[in-house]
Amino acid sequence: MNEEQKKKQLERLKQIVLMKIATMPKNYKLSIGGEGSFNKVQIAERINKMDDVGRKILDMELKFIKALSRGEVTKTLTSV
Repeated sequence: MNEEQKKKQLERLKQIVLMKIATMPKNYKLSIGGEGSFNKVQIAERINKMDDVGRKILDMELKFIKALSRGEVTKTLTSV
């Protein structure tokens, strides 16, 4: 994958994650160990700035999407 493709993929991921965050309840907070807790507005700001926290959030979401596509989430939920 070339740099232009990587950049487009990152932008699509950012859009997906920002849309997901927008659907969360007003009181939604995300706690990231060692970084603190963040509300919806702070999460969106961090993602748009692409600072360390924003990159961590995108990385977590990408891992979750990949786990969903492999069926790992369903397997885990049905094994409980």
